[in-house]
Parts: sequence; C-alpha cells; structure tokens
Amino acid sequence: MNAQSSLFLALNFEGDSLPSQIEVIPSGASVIGRDGRSWKNLNPAKVADASNKRLPLLPIDINHATDLSAPKGGESPACGWFKSLCARKDGSVWADVEWNDLGKEALSAKKYRYLSPVFDHTAQGEINCILRAALTNSPNLELPALNSEQDNHVTEDRMKKQLCALLGASESASDEDVIAAVKALKEKPALNAAGGNSTALQVENQTLQTALNAANEKVAAAEKQLADLNAAAFKKEAESVIDGAIAAGKFTPASRKGFVSLCATQEGLASFKEIVEATPAIVNGKVETPPPPPDTKTALNSEESDFAKSAGYSEEQWKKLKEAGQ
Repeated sequence: MNAQSSLFLALNFEGDSLPSQIEVIPSGASVIGRDGRSWKNLNPAKVADASNKRLPLLPIDINHATDLSAPKGGESPACGWFKSLCARKDGSVWADVEWNDLGKEALSAKKYRYLSPVFDHTAQGEINCILRAALTNSPNLELPALNSEQDNHVTEDRMKKQLCALLGASESASDEDVIAAVKALKEKPALNAAGGNSTALQVENQTLQTALNAANEKVAAAEKQLADLNAAAFKKEAESVIDGAIAAGKFTPASRKGFVSLCATQEGLASFKEIVEATPAIVNGKVETPPPPPDTKTALNSEESDFAKSAGYSEEQWKKLKEAGQ
C-alpha cells in the first residue's frame, strides 16, 4: 500500500455489513498529512498500549464535534466506540469498533466515508497516544492530529522564525538553542557610551543601545506569547482528557469543573490520568468491572459459604447461580 492511499482511512463495507474493525493509524514509520506536515509512528505497539490504557472505550464522533463543538457548549454525541487497539506486523494500528444507532445510520446511508483519528504527539512529532476519532467526508489532513490545532502550529512556527531572525539564529535551531540565545541577550551588559570624546562614537553607541532595548522588548513579548500558547495547548489537552473520561461514563458532567481545577498543573493532570485508569465505567447505573481472567477461581466469603451450605448448594453450584444472576 503506497503512502497516498494508506492515508485515506476509508470505511469500506458491503450491503448492511458495517466494519467491526477499523484502521486507526496506517503502516509506515512516517505519517504524512495532506498539507505536508508529518508525524512519526516508530513504535506502533507502544501507541496501541498507551491508547488502551487511557480509556476502555475511545469515542468516535462526527466531524470532530468533541474538539470543535463541545468546548463552545455544543453537542458532541458519539456514533461509535473503539477498543482493543493492536499493532499489526506491517506497523498499522487497528481497533475493534462498536457502532451505535447514530453510527449505523450514518454509515448505512453512506453519509460519511472516512475516519479521521485524533492523536497526541511529542514536540518531535512522534505519535504516542490515540485519543479518539471522527467520521468525516473532507478531512483537512489525510491523517490529522487535530484540525483545530493547525492554526496553533502555524502561529508557533511563525513566531519561532521571527525570534530566530531577531537573534541571528538559524530557523532550524532547537528550542533549547533559542532559549539560550535569549538568556544571553538579556544578560548582556548595557553598552557604555563613554570611551572617547568622539561625537560619532557616542551616536553609534546610542544607536546600538536603542536597538538592543528594542530587541529585549521583542524577546519579552515573544516569550509571553510562547507561554500563552503553551498554556492554551495544555488547557486543551487537560479538557480533552476530562471530556474523554466523562464520555466513557467514568464521571458525571457535573464533576467537570472540579476536574478542570485539578488538572490546572502538569502534576494534577498526571494524577487525574491515574485516577481515570483506576476508575471503572458506570453503565446503566452499575459499575462496570472487568471480568476475571480465564481459569481464575474466586473463593466465597464466609457469609456466602455459610449461606450456600444452609441452602444445600456446593461452592461451585453457588458460584454458577451467582454468575447466572439468580
């Protein structure tokens, strides 16, 4: 499969048969978007594992409503849920999918044909976790990380280029090199206008001092803009994790405000992710607990054991009655 065709994740099905498995990330170590941006898929198995640990069920909405509509108070209903992500030998990542009535109707009527995944990636572009996906007909990217984040990336790139030009550094300079250059510039002592009675020399020094002051002001403004962008991106990530947990039925919408406060810092967000992993989902008012591993025997407690004996049942008979819901 060539790179061009593999990036269009079409939901192929025949008749009334809807796909029970979906390809979330295509094969290949490099994932290239339609606008030329690219990401790295160097460890598909690690990506699948991280995604499975994030939530037991990952949502599929329509046209990225979770990211574009929900933050503005709009609806973002799921049309399906995917789980059990795994990496295949060719490096692609697949998942089992369950469609609800909304998803079945949208696909059966062929209202939507493509799947657009949403994933987290590092600053170096390495994909590390799949968050959710959306049904769409016209994805902005062949494999978008998230359409709404494109403007942020463009703004950050433009700001970094301007800052590098101001510092006389290469546009390819790392963030660490840019920060070091900014610190060196800010710590540079003010130019001394003394050093001779030459009027020309004094004018030259004053001109350089004025230029340096202007550069320091631009650096300070750039640092603030970068901090604001980072804060906005972090807030978006935190709200995405919280909304995902609520969508999975682990918490009620009423608890969202409190969790937003908890996730205001990196440490708080990390703690919340641990809470999410340890919290079972609530389905139809009942806590959904994972089934015990195969061949696992669960001993009865003392009260159950006494009751089973008094009723004339063996331990195994009582367990079977419990499992059957009698």
